Amino acid sequence: SVLVLGAVVALNVKAPLAAALGVIGVFAIFHGHAHGAEMPENAAGAAYAAGFMIATALLHLAGLALGYVIGRAGERQGVFVTR
Repeated sequence: SVLVLGAVVALNVKAPLAAALGVIGVFAIFHGHAHGAEMPENAAGAAYAAGFMIATALLHLAGLALGYVIGRAGERQGVFVTR
């Protein structure tokens, strides 16, 4: 997924929304499978899934907060900070 995303950015590919969502969906399935395969055999499935969902939500919130702070700094300090 990193190589594909890097190629898309480097080649400035403008894919239709449906194609982009399809690629994201395929990578998401494989990513989710990898985490499911890592689950210990003695772990409770619901608790394990809940932990992943809570951790994912917290990581998204942290990313949004960081993006907001960088955006605000870019408004004050210019595009250089945002880049």
